[in-house]
Amino acid sequence: MDGCPQEKLVFYAPFYLLIIRFSGELRNSN
Repeated sequence: MDGCPQEKLVFYAPFYLLIIRFSGELRNSN
């Protein structure tokens, strides 16, 4: 796959946001 790194970042951005948000909720629950 000869895709630009930016395309991969745009593709993974939503997953990163979900993980960050999920980890933040876990910290608040503790």
